[in-house]
Amino acid sequence: RISSTSATMSSAGSSQIEETVYWLNLLVDTRVPIVGNASQSGHGVLGNDGNRNMVGSVEYILSEVGALDAAVREFQTAVSLSPAYFPARHNLGLGYLQKNRFPEAEQELKKALELEPAHREARLNLGLAFLGQNQHAVAKQEFLRLLQTHPDFLLARYNLGLAQMGLNEFAAAITSFSQARDR
Repeated sequence: RISSTSATMSSAGSSQIEETVYWLNLLVDTRVPIVGNASQSGHGVLGNDGNRNMVGSVEYILSEVGALDAAVREFQTAVSLSPAYFPARHNLGLGYLQKNRFPEAEQELKKALELEPAHREARLNLGLAFLGQNQHAVAKQEFLRLLQTHPDFLLARYNLGLAQMGLNEFAAAITSFSQARDR
């Protein structure tokens, strides 16, 4: 089970917390990673620090450590407690995506995008959920929609090429891949 402990270190900044967590990971005999967060923002603020750091820590656990099943369960709990909390909803969709549970990922990512329609990564991940279900035409539309607002988003352009390949639009796919490479 992934758990969270909060402590206040009034004189400690990000560098001290980072170093402390580094040494704790070396010294403590555990199969679960130890992560730490520092913030200059107050609790409840989701920005470049604050709760965004906690979301980032869970994303790290999801993607790097293999605690995917536990993280998905934690996000399911978070969504059940606060259905309108975008980070939990998006990360639940991301967890499903990483588990190749594409229909569930699609459902959660659509709900996340209802909360934050302009969120770049949620739109990208929804397109990936469609690709995973071989719904190339729908994936293509998601990537094109994303590129209208973020034309330099290389992952969107690359995945557009994959969707175009799935639709046998080879010339368009080559153009998309070339544009992703050349930017």
